[in-house]
Amino acid sequence: DRAKLSIAIAIGIMLLGLTIFQVFTPQLLMLFNASDSLLEMGIPALRTISLSFVFAGFSICMLSVCQSLGHGMLSLSVSVVRQLVILLPTAYLLARFSGLNAVWWAFPFAELFSLALCLIYFRYIYGKEIKPLGNAS
Repeated sequence: DRAKLSIAIAIGIMLLGLTIFQVFTPQLLMLFNASDSLLEMGIPALRTISLSFVFAGFSICMLSVCQSLGHGMLSLSVSVVRQLVILLPTAYLLARFSGLNAVWWAFPFAELFSLALCLIYFRYIYGKEIKPLGNAS
C-alpha cells in the first residue's frame, strides 16, 4: 500500500511539473535571460522532455522498491540501460536522421523503455519474494 501511495504522489508531482513545463516554458527559460535563439530551441526541447516526467516518477518509485528489497543491481541496470543503451543511441540516431528538434524525443522514449523494464523487474520480484509472503500466513 505504501508503494502505491508513493507512486501516486510521485505521479502527481510529476504531472504538476509536466503542466508547469508545458504552460510556462518561455518564462522558465527567461529565468536564465534566454536569447531569441535559445527560446526558439529551448521551448520545444523543454516541452518534449517534460513528457517523460510522469514515466520517470513511476520508474523512480519502482526502482526504490527494488533497492529496498535488496535488488540494487536491478535498479542500477535500469539506470544504465536507460542512459547508455537507450537514451544516447536514440538521441544520436534522431540527430543524425531527423535533426536537432527530434533529439528531444529520445528522453520520453528512454523513460518509457525504463518504465517497461521496471515493470518486468517488479513482476519478477513480486512473484519471487512478495507474493510468497501472503501465502505464509
